[in-house]
Amino acid sequence: MRPAFMKNVHAIYAGEVISSADQAVGAIRCQFIPNTYIVLTMKDLDCKIETMSIYTGEASITRNSDHITTYAKKRGGEANAIYAEAFMLLRSIE
Repeated sequence: MRPAFMKNVHAIYAGEVISSADQAVGAIRCQFIPNTYIVLTMKDLDCKIETMSIYTGEASITRNSDHITTYAKKRGGEANAIYAEAFMLLRSIE
């Protein structure tokens, strides 16, 4: 992506994906280091849990409501909030 063609884009972020790949022992993967947090309300979290319930093809402990809530609490603790979602700023375009 060349910045010259993206006049309205000022930042590019990577979102954290909760998946069963996180459970792989010895897996080689890029490290996710969050540096941006979006505080979630209980309504936001409920919406996320409802949306994730659509993905039934992959039976995974990481996509159930308890795990999603635990992750939101973990990231919330890092963001000084009750619940949050983490992102990693990849590029800032000024």
